[in-house]
Amino acid sequence: MSTHTIPTWPPVWSNTSRGGGSDTAATGEMGILKKCLRNSHVKELYFLFIEYNGDSYVGALVVDNAAFCNHVASILEQNVGKSIKEIGDLDLAHTL
Repeated sequence: MSTHTIPTWPPVWSNTSRGGGSDTAATGEMGILKKCLRNSHVKELYFLFIEYNGDSYVGALVVDNAAFCNHVASILEQNVGKSIKEIGDLDLAHTL
């Protein structure tokens, strides 16, 4: 997935653990999806919260249009508790 030719999946993950967490960086399709939140001001922006190696991370997912973002948001919300890798591997061709 990309927006304006810039890849947006998987998101860039930022550690949100207290004290900065461990030295373990989360990059790529790592971790378990714990929560998703829609930005109330920017309809094409969605925040994903994951857990990886005991630390918490947040990433921003930007989608080109609000309708498609709603579709992606629905899929993400249905997959809370699954790994980011599993979610990234979903075949969504039949839903478009």
